[in-house]
Amino acid sequence: MDFDDEQAQTWQSTRPSQSAPPPPQHDAECNDYWFIPPFIKAHSLPKHIQKIAKDTGTHMVYNEKQETEEKIQKSKRSKGWARPNKELTPVEKRKREHAEKLRLEKIKYLGTPSEECAYVHCIRIPKNFPLLRLLGGNLENLDPLRTEFKSFMWLEQPGMKLYVAGQDEHSTLTAMNRIKNFLYRRLNLPVEKACHILEKPSTLVEIKIERPMTYIRALQTVVDPKTGEAPQKKINLKPEDPPIKVINAIPVATFENLQDIDRSLAAIDGMHVQSMKYMESMTRRNIESIKHELATSLDLVQLMDYDIKMRIRIGQIGLVEYPKRSVWSLKELEKEVVAHPRLKTEFSTFISRSPQTFAALVKALTPPLLSDYNPEPEVHWTLGIEERDVITGNPYSAQLDVSFRQDEKVAFWNGLVYPTTPLDIRVISSDNQLSWAWTMTTAKRVNNDKFSAEGIFVHRLRVDKRTTSSTSSSRPDQGDRLIFANTNEVQLKTVQRMKKILISRDPWMIEVMEEGFWDLKGDLDPSHSFTLSAKPDHLYHSVSMYRDSWMNRFSENPYLGLGQVPTWEPEEFFEGEESIDKTMAAVAHVRSLVEGVLKKETAQ
Repeated sequence: MDFDDEQAQTWQSTRPSQSAPPPPQHDAECNDYWFIPPFIKAHSLPKHIQKIAKDTGTHMVYNEKQETEEKIQKSKRSKGWARPNKELTPVEKRKREHAEKLRLEKIKYLGTPSEECAYVHCIRIPKNFPLLRLLGGNLENLDPLRTEFKSFMWLEQPGMKLYVAGQDEHSTLTAMNRIKNFLYRRLNLPVEKACHILEKPSTLVEIKIERPMTYIRALQTVVDPKTGEAPQKKINLKPEDPPIKVINAIPVATFENLQDIDRSLAAIDGMHVQSMKYMESMTRRNIESIKHELATSLDLVQLMDYDIKMRIRIGQIGLVEYPKRSVWSLKELEKEVVAHPRLKTEFSTFISRSPQTFAALVKALTPPLLSDYNPEPEVHWTLGIEERDVITGNPYSAQLDVSFRQDEKVAFWNGLVYPTTPLDIRVISSDNQLSWAWTMTTAKRVNNDKFSAEGIFVHRLRVDKRTTSSTSSSRPDQGDRLIFANTNEVQLKTVQRMKKILISRDPWMIEVMEEGFWDLKGDLDPSHSFTLSAKPDHLYHSVSMYRDSWMNRFSENPYLGLGQVPTWEPEEFFEGEESIDKTMAAVAHVRSLVEGVLKKETAQ
């Protein structure tokens, strides 16, 4: 019914006259009253009461109002229902009082102020700006700010002016800035792109683009480390597709800088002399490029209430799309190939498939003072699921990070959606076996409610912790067999198991991981549980590194309020003790240790 319609109002006003007259009110105090037993059917009571009243010449009333009040009293678990074991605890009472206080506080600042406020700020919004889509049709997304800063917030539609008014200058100004931060963050989402950088060679070289050596064959099956998905399509499936190639340096002289050049310089071709001069400033240019990319990406993610992870990964870089020419000078390669936007590469963190590599990497990367330290690997599972939106019914992908207790049940879990990679710096090495990449990934956390669709799926997971022989070391293998059951809302699509050993090389943490992948094909029946095979379909080993300071700073972001700014600044990641040149030196040292293990493995 439209309450603004005059005819509807007239109809509504005449409706009571057509209804049965209300029962007469008896104000006299009753002499006695009875409580009806709970097993009596309430719908038959009025008929029996009228019959008894007629036969006895008395007046009886079935007090439905009193019954309703008693039901409400019972639902509140109050002491008056004679159930002291169901009475609210002091903590529950305080929570309920606090929730009620917040509700009243939020209602208090809805709409426009009834009296003049001391401080009023105005934000002029462009007419084509999607403000209502970002803040809600009634600006309901601003309710937390209204309560926190005790300010009124409303929108004047014709002029698209957003007002923030309150009695405290600092509160209203902070609320306005928080709104601006939120709108800035939503309209400046990070863009995924890969930045390629050519690492300075150790000697004077000429560059060839050629087929990879045996150590890079893992690139033929690339698994995306950002999403944790199972192996994607093979790169070289079609015969007509170009094969993957790599950049390889061929030494042409042993000079490392201009001061070492002697009379034999005259015998060197002019192109090589130019390359030597160009090499002198390569490291400085690389540092500036990395700093620029890092600062830009950190500025975009600073206001995001997302889960953020930053890692430096040791791996292999293969060229997927590249020029036909095979021999290049150093300057030409950096300016015409590496910096070209059409260059496409594949980065693989998986450096080996050998079962003995895991223990060898741990031993090589452990500092001498910690050589007796023999930690157990941490086992984590990354599950890629497909879920349907409650409102639209459209499927979307999500990632679940799960760990288990010793009793085979779920210990911790975290759901992530909307993954992005705002930072992907790929540093290509020409005279080393391995290259490296500096990546930063972001994802939105979902509410880890036990009774949500994800929570129901997760809490049905189990692991079979029967002891088996480990493929990576002499230790028993823990948590090899995952037991799961799909639901009507959640379907498991990909499974990744990570066995991780953390090695401390202050101030860096080194992650040595054995990563197993299982391929799940087709939709599985939700009414049955399934057990994964103990042996994964694909098994790889990888090495990555990060600073504890990175994790400490990013730990603020998932808990940021609307438009709130964390305490860290982008400059903290590349200045002082965390300068780019010190980071590059640390990566070079770790990479040399990893390459030493691979060379021994190849020689055997």
